[in-house]
Amino acid sequence: GSGNQGTTFSGTSMASPHVAGVAALVHAKNPSWTPLAVKAAIVGTASAGSANIVDYDVRLAGSGAVQARRAVDTVE
Repeated sequence: GSGNQGTTFSGTSMASPHVAGVAALVHAKNPSWTPLAVKAAIVGTASAGSANIVDYDVRLAGSGAVQARRAVDTVE
């Protein structure tokens, strides 16, 4: 393209690096946590409601939108 218009991409290809970055932040704040605890902090603080996701069903599509600040601020 010409580089003068934005494009929106979504899906796991976009989510994976984003969630990996959040996991790095959670681990940096809590270096003694196991990978399972880091995952629990991310999944447990995700929210479909705050992201305005219409007709979202966690049973079909996962825990919701990552809430990076909430995940980092979680206590074990």
